[in-house]
Amino acid sequence: MDVLDPARFAETVGALGAVLGLLLVLAAGLRWWRGRTGGLPTRRLALVETLALDGRHRLVRVRDGDREHLLLLGPATPLALAAEPAPGPAGGGAS
Repeated sequence: MDVLDPARFAETVGALGAVLGLLLVLAAGLRWWRGRTGGLPTRRLALVETLALDGRHRLVRVRDGDREHLLLLGPATPLALAAEPAPGPAGGGAS
């Protein structure tokens, strides 16, 4: 058996082409399915802002859906300081 057998090379290239073709079909199908179902779900939880007070304490503002929470994090138990409706998309609060 010759190492550079043309028939065996063509068979290997054909198999590789078939596998790559199947992967492309699968990727196109997943893209179509995600577009049809609205894509990935949107995240509800987001870190808005953080402020280091000292080496051990930190203020954190977190958005959960349509509410924002102000948390004081430190070596003891976390403390929720405030919860209020989140500002609109323009970032403005009460006028």
